[in-house]
Amino acid sequence: MVVTEFLRSKVAKLLGHPGVAFVLYAVMIPLTHLTVWYNYTLEHESVHNAEHLVFLGVGYLFWRQIFGADPNCFKLHPALQFGFLFMAIPVDTFTGLSLDQLVKEPFQAYTTMHRTWGPSLLTDLHMGGVIMWVGGDTLMLWPMIPVALRWMHLEERRAVRIDKQLDDEADAAVAALNVPVDV
Repeated sequence: MVVTEFLRSKVAKLLGHPGVAFVLYAVMIPLTHLTVWYNYTLEHESVHNAEHLVFLGVGYLFWRQIFGADPNCFKLHPALQFGFLFMAIPVDTFTGLSLDQLVKEPFQAYTTMHRTWGPSLLTDLHMGGVIMWVGGDTLMLWPMIPVALRWMHLEERRAVRIDKQLDDEADAAVAALNVPVDV
């Protein structure tokens, strides 16, 4: 009962809006990876764990716009879904490239951990930036394929309907003339 009431609430309707989902994604990724917030999550494990839940929630809201089957009053046309994914690519690119271009470790919490294994902190940061850039862009590009196919099939069905309608109108016009043809 409570869940049903929430799903019908203004808050749920707002969270279901594609624009809200996109803005949450576009703000969340750079904010959590390029600001002091990242360092704060390294120093406070409970905040870090809560952040993972927020990532799941924002991810759900974002991907719901593309592949969601649950009720949503905002149903995007495949062309808009394609654009939605396309516009998300620069978010990961910007964040990943920003991390890859740093010349010193920006997160103090890492420098105090005194890690004795793996690459240097800066190399690790650069590798993470490249993974975010390439992985994030790939994460947006691959789903564009089924979305483009859905869009194409939708347009094909629309073309068939229009062709049938035009054929019916042409047949009706010829029948309405009902003029005998002299040979």
